[in-house]
Amino acid sequence: MEWRLARESGLLLRLALPLSLTTLAQLAITTTDLILLGALGAEDLAAAAMAVALYQVVAMFGLGVVTAAMPMLARLRGRQETSAAAFRDVVRQGLWSVALFCLPCWILLWHADAIFAALGQPPAIIHRSVEMMHALQWGIAPFLGYVVLRSFFAALERPEWTLLVAVVGVAFNAAAAAGLIFGLWGLPALGLVGAGVATSLTNLFMFAGLLAVAALHKRLRPFGLHTDLRFPGRPGMVAFWRLGLPMGITQVLDSSIFYAASNMMGWLGAEALAAHVINLQIMNMLTTISVGLSQAATVRVGQAFGAASRPAMLRASLAAYLVTVAMMAGAAVVLLVFPRTLLAIFIATGDPSNAHVVEVGLGLLAIGAVFVVADGLQFIGLGVLRGLHDTAIPMLIGLVGGWGIGLPLGAFLAFTLGMGAAGIWLGLSAGLGAVALLFAVRCANLATAR
Repeated sequence: MEWRLARESGLLLRLALPLSLTTLAQLAITTTDLILLGALGAEDLAAAAMAVALYQVVAMFGLGVVTAAMPMLARLRGRQETSAAAFRDVVRQGLWSVALFCLPCWILLWHADAIFAALGQPPAIIHRSVEMMHALQWGIAPFLGYVVLRSFFAALERPEWTLLVAVVGVAFNAAAAAGLIFGLWGLPALGLVGAGVATSLTNLFMFAGLLAVAALHKRLRPFGLHTDLRFPGRPGMVAFWRLGLPMGITQVLDSSIFYAASNMMGWLGAEALAAHVINLQIMNMLTTISVGLSQAATVRVGQAFGAASRPAMLRASLAAYLVTVAMMAGAAVVLLVFPRTLLAIFIATGDPSNAHVVEVGLGLLAIGAVFVVADGLQFIGLGVLRGLHDTAIPMLIGLVGGWGIGLPLGAFLAFTLGMGAAGIWLGLSAGLGAVALLFAVRCANLATAR
């Protein structure tokens, strides 16, 4: 049993590493755009941040839906499905879902000015933000198409191709964004619009890159992903959305919790908000590890689920949890031992004017050591449950843990007990801890019952 568990852990890590690095590369694309736009001034940066925030809410919902392809494809592989058409059908369901999802999204985002006005944003900022959105919104379809193909490569345990395409995509985006924002290399200087065009072109480049690999690679060509674009039929689409819709809602709930937390931080003042933004950015970087492990767990557990092997499901689930605990414990140690070094990446810690931000930030990083473990465990639980094709109950657990426990507790600690920024992060950590615990209990019940 021990050597089988060790082997399973090795297979999980081999799959998770490139998936984590792919997520980090995708995060780098948005970060690059915001860094470049910062040179245009505070108003343009604010307009860009507003457009990107709305774009990401919509894109994250779609991402959750189409990621249903990953557990469905993993189950086929675990079942040792020999028909290429079965794999192609799932990919078609994902790509048609992208098309059906994006049509209303494009209409919504084209009228983003009404949304921003309802949120009380300044008219000048709205005008600039909408200009960017009208270029940025066309990138949703190729991005989600890339996610579908990424799921295909992950389920076949060939994530190195998605990593390669993502890394090249980062370089492509940096060049395109710099050229189109500032008018370099003979390109027009489009400012915010240029950033939107660059992101859309980058997403199209990454989708086309993965599709080209699938069409040309000798072991992937037989699947014929590029040869059959017919509508997959109502039963297949219903099954795809039955699995994917709760995943999309879960993604939105998760991202909206941190949006709400950021708003609460704003009530505490600029210094608390600055410390929160820094802490959140560090947590996001560490979360890429959890996301990769979660996706790898979905694939490994999904394959065991497809094979209908209870011992394999238990082994894959246990390995996922053990590896995650080890990785997140290491991350927690880094947060506790090197907090000032991490803060110094984002702020001049020796500047007396930043003393209060540093003080608050050190406290938040200490809480972050607990947060990152809880976050990792809830991510891995979610990945295991997705591998078992269980998405509706986890959605409800996430809703209760985040909006029923995390945010209310954080608000109580921050404002009623006067704990400030630390109270909000303690509440978020407690909510994640509750979700992680409930996920673990459900994983144990399902893995032993099937």
